[in-house]
Amino acid sequence: LDHEQECPWRLCACANGCGEMVRFNQFEEHTATCIKQQVECPNGCGEVMAREMLGDHQDTCPEIVESCVRECGEIMPRRLAAKHEAVCPNFLVDCPKGCGQKHVRNAMPAHAKMCKGARRHRSPSSL
Repeated sequence: LDHEQECPWRLCACANGCGEMVRFNQFEEHTATCIKQQVECPNGCGEVMAREMLGDHQDTCPEIVESCVRECGEIMPRRLAAKHEAVCPNFLVDCPKGCGQKHVRNAMPAHAKMCKGARRHRSPSSL
């Protein structure tokens, strides 16, 4: 009976709940790759999840580094993307003079320089 409890070759159920039966002497090796093992996000957001969930987490992790979707060349963690829109040179902005046109932020100064502002509609009687 003692040998059965101490034998390094005995089968043990994985403590992570993956359903695998693992030899006791290979338990550490299994744990290093077990899909149910709790692991911390490798991107540094601090979230802990089962290893099998890492792929899904990549879709929402705020620390994933991405390029600006407007292709301005800026690279930032996903959590800063909304803040970046306030300064992105390729973000569409409304003309500050109210003409109704939209231009990318870095082209707006040139447009604003020549813009006459909101168009005024003349009544038929003033024609």
